[in-house]
This record gives sequence, structure tokens and C-alpha cells, in this order.
Amino acid sequence: GIPGLVLAAGLSGHGFGIGPGVGHLVADMVLGRKTLTEATQYRLARFARSQWGKVSDF
Repeated sequence: GIPGLVLAAGLSGHGFGIGPGVGHLVADMVLGRKTLTEATQYRLARFARSQWGKVSDF
């Protein structure tokens, strides 16, 4: 609960490669600007189900 704090994490070892792109995407989202790409494809809910069932079932 820190006002104004936005944390973009979970980049694992790929952070140096994709970090700048993620930073740009998150900045656009926070500032209410149009994003460079469709951000809904990265929603957390995508892990709840897949074409084969729940990810946690594997």
C-alpha cells in the first residue's frame, strides 16, 4: 500500500532483454496512454485455464 508505487516483476532471467519493453508498456498503462501492444494477452488470469485444462493440474 504505497501510494504511487507500481511494481513490474517476474521477468526472471529475461529481464535484461525484455525489461525496457515491459517498462514502456507499464509506463503507458500507468499514465493512461495507448500501449504499444495489446496488454490483455499478459493478464494473470491466462494461467487459470488453458486448452488442456488448468495449469496447476500439470
